[in-house]
Amino acid sequence: MTNALRAELAGRSTLVVGAHFACVDTAMTEGLDVPKSSPGDVAERPSCRR
Repeated sequence: MTNALRAELAGRSTLVVGAHFACVDTAMTEGLDVPKSSPGDVAERPSCRR
């Protein structure tokens, strides 16, 4: 999906970035008993900011 969007938007000066994390503590993962990152920690990582 990411590469398809990248190809589709290549001529429009649009940057497409795929962010793939392990488990982030969200409603979607609330039933999993595994270590999770907080959404805020993920968003604050320097590699996630532009």
